[in-house]
Amino acid sequence: MKTCLRTMFRQDIRVFLLAVLVSVGVIGCGGADENTATTPATESSSEETTKTPPPAEQGYQPLQLLAEMEVDVIDFNALAFAPGSRTFVTGGSIPTLWKIGDKEPLHQFEDLYPLTGTIVEADAVDISADGKLLAIAGGDGKIHLFDFTTKELKQTIEEHETGIVSVAFSQDGQTLVSSGYDGLVKTWKTDSAGPLAVIDTKIPKSVFSDISPDGKTVVSVWDDVVLWNAETGEKIGPLALSEPRAISVRDVEFSPDGKHIATADATVDFENAAMIWSVDERKLTATLKHEFGVASLAFSPDGNLLATAGMDARARVWDIAAQKLLQTIEEENATPDLVTWSPDGKLLAISSGGMVRFYGRPETIEGLSAKSPEKPKQENTPPREVDTVGAPADEPESPATPTVKLPEAATMEQIVAMLDLEKFPRIEGGDYQTTEKNNIGYLAPLTIPEAREFYREKLSAAGWQEREQSVAALDTDQSWLRIYEKEGYLLRLFFNTLGDSVEGQKTSVEFLHMGNIDTRKLPAPAGGEATFETPEFTSYTADIEPDEAIENCRRQISALGWNEESIEKSTFGAAITFVQNAITLTARIQPGTGGQTLVMYDVAAHAQ
Repeated sequence: MKTCLRTMFRQDIRVFLLAVLVSVGVIGCGGADENTATTPATESSSEETTKTPPPAEQGYQPLQLLAEMEVDVIDFNALAFAPGSRTFVTGGSIPTLWKIGDKEPLHQFEDLYPLTGTIVEADAVDISADGKLLAIAGGDGKIHLFDFTTKELKQTIEEHETGIVSVAFSQDGQTLVSSGYDGLVKTWKTDSAGPLAVIDTKIPKSVFSDISPDGKTVVSVWDDVVLWNAETGEKIGPLALSEPRAISVRDVEFSPDGKHIATADATVDFENAAMIWSVDERKLTATLKHEFGVASLAFSPDGNLLATAGMDARARVWDIAAQKLLQTIEEENATPDLVTWSPDGKLLAISSGGMVRFYGRPETIEGLSAKSPEKPKQENTPPREVDTVGAPADEPESPATPTVKLPEAATMEQIVAMLDLEKFPRIEGGDYQTTEKNNIGYLAPLTIPEAREFYREKLSAAGWQEREQSVAALDTDQSWLRIYEKEGYLLRLFFNTLGDSVEGQKTSVEFLHMGNIDTRKLPAPAGGEATFETPEFTSYTADIEPDEAIENCRRQISALGWNEESIEKSTFGAAITFVQNAITLTARIQPGTGGQTLVMYDVAAHAQ
């Protein structure tokens, strides 16, 4: 059963940077039916918070928290159980095999995504039902197919031009489906490298997909739900709503018998629901509501239950036939990212905030009845005033003499003198949406290749040099990004295709001034080793704790004359914003692998 993170919601411009670290708090909502069980994911869960289900569901025993694990992987964003139901694979920067209850991983699939701190990571993983094959796919547009028994790479399939968001095996493991940001869905025979069918959904955005257990039918989703022939790629037809509604689907899954499809609608303030569809009748049969959007869902192996992860900080378990809510599970201090059942149906895994919690019944697994020791809670630190930057008041000030002299951050007048975006040539017939001194965004009636040649000529004539793009997913006719440089100043140009979804408009165009600060020259963290270096984005791994890295960064950058504007902390780490003149410098700190800490710097000009 495939499982991948559905709360990415990546805007195409975001793919240039690491996912922004956002503080996530519990959203106080009513939610659960008074006749349903509620189990907070804490040590204090008790019978007082678990109510007896109504008579119609008395056969259901509420799941209890049996174990929890902190997954020590940067950008952990996908999970799939192995057939034995006691081991699982996570995605992220280093796809990793774990055993429930173990602190150390069983195996790491290293060197697949070497550019730590970029978008190139595993966004989707799946293990075939017989346990013979493992598929790993992500931002590089490649599918890595492993022999799961030996952990040896069998083949790498390079047929997607942009990042992949989902992969899934058929029940017999002989057919694989993949889909990505290019709006294409492709099916494959696992013993060959060429696609069996290529399906163009005509949706130039990230499209999610799944394949029926018998391998004959594919479903694709975004703002509609469509069935396709897996072998020929021919369109079977859409699944119809009884009346038009706004939906935005972020997860989809066939039921184990292939008769139903469940979709997760993430459209906040619209459906906020998991939807159950009949495949034969091609219509909606049930709507299972959350208070906010639904990010992930999974059928139990017997097809009787559906687990959902909601943006209301709750996971839910539903009786599909009765269309009844059986249990609500509250995740502490985090919103559940994904849910998936173990192949034997005895465990429900819920991921949130870098933790994976396993729910089941006490007799499920010997040795899992004890939870991990509860860690002290860390409160979010409020932003400090500008005049208190540097070492905390109760600690001695540490010397922070810069080893490299940086230029003073440019003013907006200096940036405009290099290139005045408001006066720079634009494609005729454009629909302008953003017009500021630091940022211009509009829709242009040209394809990306046409827009690319137009601006290459104009920028070259103005003395700007184009830098080579190393990320393949950002060098396509659907998504194209370049950094231009002139006399130490940086400019970002980004194109994203919109297809024919907007009448007469083909391509989204965005210019962003990034200023004159070379992030490679910023002071490295104590014990830091550079892992990715460009003038606009630099990342390090450091042999220090995250809290130490945060204070180290604050002292070093403040000593260079930058004003600390804010700091945001979350379970993923921290983001510190510094400002000098018209330039914003953001430092992101988060836990890395092997006890190390990841420190990243990026810069951009801001409107004044």
